[in-house]
Amino acid sequence: MSEITFRTGNLTIHHIFSPVEGFDDIAPGYVKDFRTFLQSSKITQTMQESYISALREFPTYPANNKLEGTIEDQAYKLLDLYHSDAIQNILDVLAPQIIEKYGEDQLSVFIVAFLEGVLRDIEIIKGDGKNHLSYFNRDLDCSCASVLKSYFPGDYALGDYLARYFLADRVTALHVFGGVQ
Repeated sequence: MSEITFRTGNLTIHHIFSPVEGFDDIAPGYVKDFRTFLQSSKITQTMQESYISALREFPTYPANNKLEGTIEDQAYKLLDLYHSDAIQNILDVLAPQIIEKYGEDQLSVFIVAFLEGVLRDIEIIKGDGKNHLSYFNRDLDCSCASVLKSYFPGDYALGDYLARYFLADRVTALHVFGGVQ
């Protein structure tokens, strides 16, 4: 397993190990291709605006020390967002491109990475709107992990790891669509 650290200035953001030996060597190509997939002309301006609007409408949860119900409620809201037309329409464009380039067995890895990016896009929109992450609610991150691990148990670890590359290079839908101010 290889180790990778992402840094912003002097702040270490992640210090994690690759779940697959050699993945760090091919990940930059995945990032480049994913940016190209997101820039597809099949993702219309209306789809982009719908995506950004759906994220703006996502509720902000108050800070809460209670565990009961909080994560579960947020997980259901996040699941609703993931199944919304705004997200599904983009995935409908991305999926054939991913399958053509990497094969159907890699599709769920990219879906996990994309949906992790959706969470970070929510944090940016609901936070301060800048390029850095705001982490407006840590429970939401737990909700995201719970949802994605249950849907993609075999590919979650690699998809989550790939998402770190997407985030480091600002290859999320919000960044590519020009929604970051």
